[in-house]
Amino acid sequence: MREIDVDSQVYPPLLLEVVNHPDRLYVRGESKVLLEKMVAVVGSRKMSVKGEEVTRRVVKQLVDMEMVVVSGLARGVDSVAHRECLRLGGRTVAVLAHGLDWVYPRENAGLAEKIVEAGGALVSQLEEGVRPERYFFPLRNRLIVGMCLGVVVIEAEIKSGTMTTANWAAELNRKVWVVRGSPGTDLLINEGVDEWSF
Repeated sequence: MREIDVDSQVYPPLLLEVVNHPDRLYVRGESKVLLEKMVAVVGSRKMSVKGEEVTRRVVKQLVDMEMVVVSGLARGVDSVAHRECLRLGGRTVAVLAHGLDWVYPRENAGLAEKIVEAGGALVSQLEEGVRPERYFFPLRNRLIVGMCLGVVVIEAEIKSGTMTTANWAAELNRKVWVVRGSPGTDLLINEGVDEWSF
């Protein structure tokens, strides 16, 4: 594990633009990946069959554009985004809502190892020993957005962590794209957010 502060050469440059950005980050894996162009892929933990298919298509496009795929290692869309990126030979970053000595959900421990082995990274603003708590997940989502050029929202309920992430993106002046077909993404389209183009 490596600790990087705001003066580090590998502190994510876009994150420095964010008001109240973390003073330090904890990184396991290849820290230089944080200097590359990154796009987040986020969505529901209770992903539909269509959502899984769409996630794979979006990730393929991002890998073809040589983007680093960022997500939160959660069940559902996050896990599929990380796995598909690895399958395609891309690099992916998982941003965690707890210390790096822990993996949540536990079934993704193997996935976390594969991310590191493939030249990606696990990132947290929380030190080792900190366990996942509900109030850490919005902080995790803000960190995801702050590091990235933009966010692709695959599926979302209207009241959900995914919608919180989309709101963070708008607040932090990041690009947001959405995929039509779920209550949250349809609402965002009605509010003028751009649809992802296949």
